[in-house]
Amino acid sequence: MAIVVAVTAVGLIVQSERKAMQAAAAPIPVSTVTARYPEAMDPLTGVVTVGLSTATATIDLYEDFLCPACALLYDAYDEQIRAAVERGELRVRFHLLPFLDRFSNPVGYSGRAANAAIAAAEGGKFVPFYSSLYEAQPAEGSAGYTDAQLLALGQALGLGPKFVDAVERQRYVPAIQRDYQHALATVGKEHYQGNFRTPTIVHDGQLVTYENQGRLIDWLGPLLDEAEAATTPAHHRPPPR
Repeated sequence: MAIVVAVTAVGLIVQSERKAMQAAAAPIPVSTVTARYPEAMDPLTGVVTVGLSTATATIDLYEDFLCPACALLYDAYDEQIRAAVERGELRVRFHLLPFLDRFSNPVGYSGRAANAAIAAAEGGKFVPFYSSLYEAQPAEGSAGYTDAQLLALGQALGLGPKFVDAVERQRYVPAIQRDYQHALATVGKEHYQGNFRTPTIVHDGQLVTYENQGRLIDWLGPLLDEAEAATTPAHHRPPPR
């Protein structure tokens, strides 16, 4: 009887591991989010900018694709952010950084995901690629998505050989590292005494408070109102949101 129980237990473990491997190899679900605004990528820094240069306000958003708090911020505010960008009120500079590279197993998922998203931006598909990675975010401590899964996502979005080459060669890793070090030396040093964390939002050189005692708050409406007030005569200003 003990032998039967032991064999059954081993069978269950093997079955569980097989299911986990199958889930890990499954395609990344493709987000239905679409962009109705321009996007650009700086190959020297890896920074992806979305929105019009004439937007009233510009924010810098520092994120890591493995960061659970970044996914929470995405879930709570992405729709509002995209709507403001579509209205021409907001421009966003995305800094996709590998803070949590060591927290995937094997290490390196954050940087690989950032590289793939930047490559997607080169092909004009940053927004749905970015959204797909957050809407089905792998768990911190897991392996994250493989390069094969990242490639399949890009191809599902219509990206071609340049995207494949950038992912396979990790083309934007040096740019990501430059942006990472710059973030630590500037925003990190000024606001965090070197202990940088994600997500971080910066507007006009100041940190944007998006939570209070662990609860997310309305930060985007007041930020846009303030930016509008700074550029519009008082008698032309719309009422506060």
